[in-house]
Amino acid sequence: MNRSIYQAFLTIGLLIALLSAVKAQEASDSISNTILARMPLAYRDQAKRLARLTDEDQQYLIKGTDEQVANWIIGKLAHTPDGANFLLVQLEKEQSPKLRSQIIRSMREYWQANHSAQKILEIHIAGVTDADVMIRAI
Repeated sequence: MNRSIYQAFLTIGLLIALLSAVKAQEASDSISNTILARMPLAYRDQAKRLARLTDEDQQYLIKGTDEQVANWIIGKLAHTPDGANFLLVQLEKEQSPKLRSQIIRSMREYWQANHSAQKILEIHIAGVTDADVMIRAI
């Protein structure tokens, strides 16, 4: 009986330690408010919910430009299913040629894996008047 109680307490202690480690990892991977504030407003909620950054990533981004922050986060979003869906919708609404270009580039794997979505890409490339965006999309 004493052995069963000991094993139960040991198991509970290990589960608590594991849960604490998972929560600490989640906290360190979430994006700081300082970095989120530098993102375009339309991207902040999705970035906070879906993108994960290491402490090293965050230290790099804190020193970078707002454009680098946006590009990095868009790249992270493009590699999650929900993030890719969000970026597809955002691609239709985005006014900034630089951000549209970054979305198109970041979703290269998506375009290759989803041939039916290539029509979206073709429409954006055909409608582009900004030569830089067109070159980057190709």
